[in-house]
Amino acid sequence: MGGTSEGVARPRMEKPGVSVYQEMGFNYRLSDLQAAVGIAQVDRLAGILERRRKIAHLYNEAFKNLSGIELPFEPRERKHTYQTYALVINGGRAPA
Repeated sequence: MGGTSEGVARPRMEKPGVSVYQEMGFNYRLSDLQAAVGIAQVDRLAGILERRRKIAHLYNEAFKNLSGIELPFEPRERKHTYQTYALVINGGRAPA
């Protein structure tokens, strides 16, 4: 497991660009620059979310027949933002 800050496990890097998270969590801290970019993108939000959903649909189609993983769940009355496409790997390790 990665290092901790206030008892919260940090992700560890399995290989460049691939982080393994032991549990889901939240980090609401933004820098001033990130907040300014976010405000500037509010007008583009609908298009950004639509693009993310299309990409998530492609991932769902590609992964739907693989055993040992759970795909992200989207209840009927809600819309997933797919800010992160998180898979749950059951009973095994992350691919090396």
